[in-house]
Parts: sequence; structure tokens; C-alpha cells
Amino acid sequence: MNDSAPKPSLLIKPILEGKHPAIQLIYIVLLSFGCGIVIMVLGMILGYGIWGEAVETPTASYYRFLQVFNAVGMFMIPALLFSYFQQKRWFTYSCANRLPQSIPAMLGVLVAAILIIPVAGLLLEFTKHLPWPDFLAGVEEWMHEKQAASDRVLELLTADTHLSTLLLNLLVCALVPAVCEEFFFRGSLQQFLHRWFKNAHVAIWVTGFIFSAIHLQIDGFIVRWLLGAYLGYLLVWSGSLWLPILAHFLHNALTILLQHIWTLHGNTNEIRANTNTFLVSSISLLLLIFSIYFIYKSLHKKQTITTE
Repeated sequence: MNDSAPKPSLLIKPILEGKHPAIQLIYIVLLSFGCGIVIMVLGMILGYGIWGEAVETPTASYYRFLQVFNAVGMFMIPALLFSYFQQKRWFTYSCANRLPQSIPAMLGVLVAAILIIPVAGLLLEFTKHLPWPDFLAGVEEWMHEKQAASDRVLELLTADTHLSTLLLNLLVCALVPAVCEEFFFRGSLQQFLHRWFKNAHVAIWVTGFIFSAIHLQIDGFIVRWLLGAYLGYLLVWSGSLWLPILAHFLHNALTILLQHIWTLHGNTNEIRANTNTFLVSSISLLLLIFSIYFIYKSLHKKQTITTE
């Protein structure tokens, strides 16, 4: 047998190679919804087998269980399959096969994650007072209900202040969503839109919009859109999916840590207000802009994804 002969599997073209972008878009949408529904149903069946009829009044453990299943099913598995259908490789399309090459940039991401908290608080207050058109009143009410439900779940997950619960929340509610969502949104959707429109900026902002909209949180829409764009630029500047994953994780983790601290102190409004004063937010915004510029300069010479 000739060992130099190509393997049969390598002679088969990737499913999406040469396909029209519209066809590829249909694939990524169907993969997300299809895998999401299948894995969600599987998770509910397993959950019922574990908790029985108690799932009718879900506990924090059940919510964490579903969180992992939903994130993996709706985002991670579709992202990996989409990458494989594009290049017959699991990690190259998303740039997950590359590690960040700049330690200063990683430190800058850590500083930026801290500074984002008070800036996000100011933007949230601004968003709450934006008027909605009368014909969208029903949509506004529905999104407020979704956000209220999400807030109640977060309070339930962080009600237990034991260290073990905090560590579990950091794993399930910070790390898992950061990895799964970044593989899908930045690693798959943004990369696909970048190749389609031949413009990284369009891909970044459109992906950021979809990233924010899918969370169904009306007050945090602008904040999450800007955060999504920031994560998108981190991918473009670094050429590695792991830098936006790090930034996403740090943002989630700090949010959970703050919620943990608020719960320890009786969830007082005074503690929340201290992070949302106009002066603190304004100074943080200036420092955040400088931090992002520092990250960009640190990665500029290592840039591997064109922004043109």
C-alpha cells in the first residue's frame, strides 16, 4: 500500500466549501436551532429523571444544569459543526487553534473588564429612560418580563453565599457561557459575516447586535451590543478566539462576584450605587478608552485578521 496516497476522507470537500453565503447562513441558523432544541429536550428529560416533579418549581441546581445544556447545545456544538463543515477542521475557522501572543494585551483585558462595570452601570441607567414608540409597547413589555425573569434566576443562583456555590457559579454561569457563546458569535457568525461582506467592522457590529438581541434584556441592550463589538475587535486584533473568551469570562465573573458581595451585605442599594455614580463612571470611561487603545497597540504588530 502506498502510504503517500491521500486518505479518502481528505479527498471529500467540506460541505460548505464554495457554497453561496445565503446557504451558509441557513446552515448556521439551522444548526443553532436544531442542536439547541435537541440538547434542550435531552437536558429536560435528564433533569426530570434527576429531580422528578421538582422541576415544576426549579431549584438553583436545576437552572445550572439547564444552563450548561442550553449553552452547549445552542452555541458550542453548532459552532464546532459549522467550522467542520467549512474546513473539515474543528478549530481553525474560529481561530481557536491560536493562543494570544501578547501578555500586556491580556493584562489590558483584565483592567478593561474592571472598568466596564461602572461604565455599564451608567449606560444601563441611560437606557432605562429611553422612550419606546407606542406601536412597540407590547415588545417592550415582553422584553421587560424576560429581563425580570433573568434577574430572578441570577438572584436565585447567588442566594447561597457559600464559597463552593460561588465557585460553581463562576464555572457554570461565567466560564461555560463565555466559551460557548464566543465560539458561536465571534468564532462562527462573525467570521462568516467577515468573509461574506469583506469588512470586519460590519461583521463585528452586526454580530454584536445579534449577540445583544438574543439575550432579550431590554435595559442592557446597548451595553451588551457595545460589549459584543469590543469582543469582536479583540478577535480581529489578536487573531485568537481565546482573547475575547478571556474578556467575556472576566466580565461574567465580575458580575457574579459583585452579585455575591451584594447578597452578603443584604443586597443593599447603597453598595450598587457606589459602582454607578456619574463621577466614577466618567473616570472609568476615560480609563477604559485608554485601556482598549493600549490593547490595540499591544496587538497591532501581531494582527492576523485584516480589518479592511
